[in-house]
Amino acid sequence: MLDPGWYADPTGRYEARYWDGLKWTGHISHYGATGNDPIVRAKFDRLWIRVFSKLVLWLVVLGFLFWMVKSYWPNGEENDSNQTEIIESSGLLSDQGASPLHESVTIGRNLNGV
Repeated sequence: MLDPGWYADPTGRYEARYWDGLKWTGHISHYGATGNDPIVRAKFDRLWIRVFSKLVLWLVVLGFLFWMVKSYWPNGEENDSNQTEIIESSGLLSDQGASPLHESVTIGRNLNGV
């Protein structure tokens, strides 16, 4: 353990802080001027800045992920029309008047081996 005395301030806010042998006290020294600044305040100083910055960071990340999913998630209208165009252009529709959805399900079943 350290002997009681003035040591470099562990919070970095002042030049020196007094160690009483058991704990840091509120007595500080900064460029020769002495004063009192409780160590509890020094511990939680700028805590709100860290919490607020982390909150803003998470909101930005979640907003970006939401935008990416919303932008690139296929909606049902485009997907169905693309499937119909692909099936019609490949000639897989029979002339018996089967709907594209019925044919695409049948084709999918055949590809899966069922």
